[in-house]
Amino acid sequence: MYRKSIITSSFALSLIVILLMCSIFVIAEQQTRTLIFSSHNPPAGLNYVLEKPWFEEIEKQTEGRIKIDPFYSASLFSAPEALKAVQDNAVDIACVFADFYPTQMIAHNIFKLFPIGPEKWENILWIYHSVYERFPEFVEELDKYNQKMLFPFSLAPGSMCATYPVDSLDDLSRKKWRASSEWHLAILENLGAIPTSVPWADCYMAIQTGVVDGIFTDISGMRYQKFDEVGKNIFFNRRLWFGTPYLYNINLDVWNSLSKEDQDGILRASKMYEEILAEEFAKDIDRIVSEWEAIGNTINSWSEEDEAKWADENLLMELRARWVKRAEEAGLENAASIMEGMKNLIDEALEKEKVD
Repeated sequence: MYRKSIITSSFALSLIVILLMCSIFVIAEQQTRTLIFSSHNPPAGLNYVLEKPWFEEIEKQTEGRIKIDPFYSASLFSAPEALKAVQDNAVDIACVFADFYPTQMIAHNIFKLFPIGPEKWENILWIYHSVYERFPEFVEELDKYNQKMLFPFSLAPGSMCATYPVDSLDDLSRKKWRASSEWHLAILENLGAIPTSVPWADCYMAIQTGVVDGIFTDISGMRYQKFDEVGKNIFFNRRLWFGTPYLYNINLDVWNSLSKEDQDGILRASKMYEEILAEEFAKDIDRIVSEWEAIGNTINSWSEEDEAKWADENLLMELRARWVKRAEEAGLENAASIMEGMKNLIDEALEKEKVD
């Protein structure tokens, strides 16, 4: 009888230990939340290099409660699908680039109308944060699509690659050139080029087969998509900033479901990587230029005259007026004052650049 009692007690104790362990595992599982991240980019380029440590820092700052599971190369959603994917919570976080949404993200499409900008990441970032602080319409535009920006990323400076020699912007005349933005296409047309729209995924084949003679895009995208392997003539200017921010957006419902502690942890991690970018941004540009030299590309630089032609004031006045009219029709009532405020802000940033 006594022996039976011992066996029974031992069994009960073992059962309690097992149940306790299961409870611990369940609690641990409940404390860890995995968020799905989608990017249309391949795992290459500066943004990818920084994304992995950013994800790790998010996990660290939230003490393991938040993990990020990334998917690349449009394996979940393409670039034109990202805005709706985040809006509908088909993914939790995605890279959203406003160039693909000229109507939906009309406010964010203003940046391309200021084609000459600062070189330094600190001053580019200052512009982005100042825009969200001074113009609530930009935040409201994201709210409209049920998302919150975690941090903005600037694509590397714009550049041209061509299948023929380009020594000045005069050489674009009567040649077929591709750009992603309506505003850049208008600038190219003003320079005498034949503006040609080609989907991003088809650009390599387009320049390889002669559908276009040249492509204008950011140098990082040009490099990792290898457009510069078939368009070996590079025409480059570090002041030719790409403007439109590349937004890391999280679904607003998902964001609001997180604890204040975890929200603060994610924002701390994001702030850290904004600051790290200051050093890495310039290094990445230098790395790409070195790679161009290594693979035998011809690299020509812009003159001041080329800059003036690219940022032709008469054309920009016309394009900005077009944006204002379109934005007002889309419900952005103070579009004209936003345009004026943006002009002042860019001028401030360029002055900061001179002081720096």
